Amino acid sequence: MHVCEKGELEVKICTVPAFIGLICLQCLCGWPSAEAAVSAKNLVKVIRITSGKGNDTEAAWSPDGQRIAFQSDRDGRSGIYILDLKSEKVKRLETGPGYSQYPAWSPDGKYIAYSYAAPITKTVFEGQVTAFNMFIVPADGGAPRQLTSGNHIDYCPTFSPAGDYIYFTSTRDVDSGKEAMYLHKVPVSTGNVDLVSKVHSTVQVSFSPDGDSYTYGSIADYKSCAGVFLSKLSSNSPRRITPAEGFYYSPRWSPKQDVVACTGYRVGQKGWGIWLLDLADDGRQISVTGGSGNNRSPAWSPDGQSLVYECNATGQYKLYREKISHLLPKPASNPAGRVKVILSVSASTNANLAPFITDNDFSDGSGWYCEGVNQWVEITLTSPQVIKQVNVHSGYLGDYQNPSGEGSVKGCQVRFWDGAAWKTLAETNSAERYKGGPRKDYFIPMAFAPVKCEKLRIVVTESNDTRRRISAPDQITVPPDKVWTCIREVEVIGQNGKSLL
Repeated sequence: MHVCEKGELEVKICTVPAFIGLICLQCLCGWPSAEAAVSAKNLVKVIRITSGKGNDTEAAWSPDGQRIAFQSDRDGRSGIYILDLKSEKVKRLETGPGYSQYPAWSPDGKYIAYSYAAPITKTVFEGQVTAFNMFIVPADGGAPRQLTSGNHIDYCPTFSPAGDYIYFTSTRDVDSGKEAMYLHKVPVSTGNVDLVSKVHSTVQVSFSPDGDSYTYGSIADYKSCAGVFLSKLSSNSPRRITPAEGFYYSPRWSPKQDVVACTGYRVGQKGWGIWLLDLADDGRQISVTGGSGNNRSPAWSPDGQSLVYECNATGQYKLYREKISHLLPKPASNPAGRVKVILSVSASTNANLAPFITDNDFSDGSGWYCEGVNQWVEITLTSPQVIKQVNVHSGYLGDYQNPSGEGSVKGCQVRFWDGAAWKTLAETNSAERYKGGPRKDYFIPMAFAPVKCEKLRIVVTESNDTRRRISAPDQITVPPDKVWTCIREVEVIGQNGKSLL
């Protein structure tokens, strides 16, 4: 049995460096080998809170906001550590052989649950997997208590809001020959393990503040992209809240509102990032960490105003803290409120990416991509508004399949629905190519006489795509119906000259 001790190790707090290194999903993707910049907008808000040797990951903020639990291999194996934010000191919570991972605080802050495996033996390399089981230990140190047993992989624990159960992911109850991880629970006091759900492979459960619902990460199979799902605890009927494209995991529900923080990757991005999902607005995504570096595994502060997450700017994973109150959803400041975006049902369109054209994010991974021409995106305002201009931001550089890199709109129309038919407000067929530079500064201004409307369409009638592609060792030219266009953002300008979206 492993035991706890109260040895301490000083850790100095310092500001984040100008460059943040790549962060990858250790369990699935291996370790990174390059560095990338963090966006300048985040430099003054991000504070590095651990240092020294080893990798510090999977942070969990204590309910009183004074401590952060995390796993680290700084002593040569994966163990659980506690950082006191006031004294800036770190202590190891448990010692001994084996591996301890994925700490989770009890709601009263008195205990920490975690996953533990005995030392790897020769049988592991002969095809037998060493078991990971659930343990619980006093947060101030003491003897751990084993909650589950058997040759299973039990990990990613989460306390129920009432603190009486621990929910966790496990290979238990999986049909023979099937690759899956199901949701289980075990009483904190004593009792048997119960299967909660086997609808999906369920990883890293996080409960809503009222305990009625939960989110989790899931992947259907090795050919699918992982996503974040939401489910009622009573009905066990999940729905996906992230796009089918991209890769999303490690959701964490805010303790104060219906906002979920998660790790995500979208096509075109250069690395992992932290995202907020606004559940009150159909999962609208808000980017937290910018630039092309990797960031992962967010955890909320108890007041719901800050996040702690990990990155490897120093070549190893360290923990960073960022205040994000300025990014949290607020009531709409204009009478139109939020917009809903609907795309054509044409096979050439990508409906899952539609919300990205109104998220005020101009990065590589944020935008709507369509193939062919005469594709359109429809914007429905929550109430009729007077508008006088639409700005269309488009273009993408660096696509290895499109060396000319334009992918920008050459011709487009802005139409509105007058109650009986679609009427053209403005059009162009000679927009310049996007050639680089700040994407926010490159747009097609489509001005027209003020009109009151509720529905708009932006129709791509012509693309600046040269149709040239790379097919090693030669170039090829794709047919006209395969031209590729990226719309980054659409701004709908009201009568006061400000965007309504």
